[in-house]
Amino acid sequence: NMKDDYYIFMEKEHSLVGERTKKRFRVGDTAKVRIENVDIERRQIDMALEGDARDKAQARKSGIWRKNKLPH
Repeated sequence: NMKDDYYIFMEKEHSLVGERTKKRFRVGDTAKVRIENVDIERRQIDMALEGDARDKAQARKSGIWRKNKLPH
């Protein structure tokens, strides 16, 4: 549940990018989420991002945050 923007899936980068905010979330990013709703019959869980994940995306947009990569 990411209501702050419309996110576009960037297949080559395996990421979501906010159309208006330019926030970027990539596969492998660590994120804290809050469980908002559980529908057992449909096997669906609705989650919302907690503050830390939103803050990291905002910092990445502005070029402040750099994630340390581990060697493969």
